[in-house]
Amino acid sequence: MDFIVDFYCHELKLAIEIDGSSHHYNYNYDTFRQSEIEKYGIHFIRFDDLEVKKGMPNVLRYLEQEIVSLQNNSPKVNTPIIPSRG
Repeated sequence: MDFIVDFYCHELKLAIEIDGSSHHYNYNYDTFRQSEIEKYGIHFIRFDDLEVKKGMPNVLRYLEQEIVSLQNNSPKVNTPIIPSRG
């Protein structure tokens, strides 16, 4: 199945959905879609559109906390160090 999310960060495997009035009658589908996406190890965050419109500082603080948590819990990839020439 193919799904589209509002925002996605591949590096963190983080999906963000902003739910507006179109989601009020789609709770079962939204729940199903979220569970299918999470099966791929993707962390899912949902915000109501009013939270974003009226409380953006709180939304940003929450996202920052979640991103730090995801970064701290993600396995580290060993990146080779390439010496600079010069």
